[in-house]
Amino acid sequence: MRGPVAPELPVFIHVPKTAGSTLNAALFAHHAAGHPALPLLRTLPGGLRDNSVLLRRLGPSVAEGVPHIGHYEGDPARMTGLLRQASWVSGHIQRRRFASFLEEAGRIPRWVSLIRDPTEQVASHYQWWIEIHDRGWLRFRRYPAFFRQLSADIRAADNNDPKAVIHFLALHHTLFLNLQADYLMPDGRETSVEDMPAALADFAGLGLGSDIAPAFRAMTGAEAPPLPRRNTSRSAFDRAVFRTERMRAFLAEHNALDERLWALAGGRG
Repeated sequence: MRGPVAPELPVFIHVPKTAGSTLNAALFAHHAAGHPALPLLRTLPGGLRDNSVLLRRLGPSVAEGVPHIGHYEGDPARMTGLLRQASWVSGHIQRRRFASFLEEAGRIPRWVSLIRDPTEQVASHYQWWIEIHDRGWLRFRRYPAFFRQLSADIRAADNNDPKAVIHFLALHHTLFLNLQADYLMPDGRETSVEDMPAALADFAGLGLGSDIAPAFRAMTGAEAPPLPRRNTSRSAFDRAVFRTERMRAFLAEHNALDERLWALAGGRG
């Protein structure tokens, strides 16, 4: 990996279930262009080619950056070393935590992210805990026991009943509710509504919904190629439960920060 040519570092804050896997794959391919390993990687099956472990391990040598850098949060020295050398990074790391790592590494972040309709994001994230089981034993075993049990509990519930789904959303509210605000705001969920516009203005690029081109452009300075959607949900789950009156009322009250953030990001707030 090359040393940094400038202190500014493009940083993609990857909020779960906002098309971040699609952007990660595109960023890897863009920065790996011309590397002799890229044609070989393109021959791999899609599930293996886009595997987060593979991309993270090959990123520094093949693509001059580190996708999924959150894996190294428990190893501060490794994290600092990677951030000092990277040309770009991405990770499931909240902005406030990313900021402290970047300060330690002497890098100035160019914040980039993707934001999604809040109800769609919560629904997709809820379904993900069914998905990790349905994708096979190896995928399932990668998760700690807490999340495997959460998956089992959700799969055993009547997920057509909004009351049953709301139970899990409320019980695990830090996992499911106002998650986009928690990731993107400088003080997470404690950021005041009044401070949200200025905090959003710090982002060099924000992709909205399925339009991730602004984020790709801000990360690379290039226009986005056609981007096939990666990591889409395939498990059996009827998201109609998230369109019920009871669910809408619950989310309007308990996911209000993300609703406000979505409106501001779309220029409607």
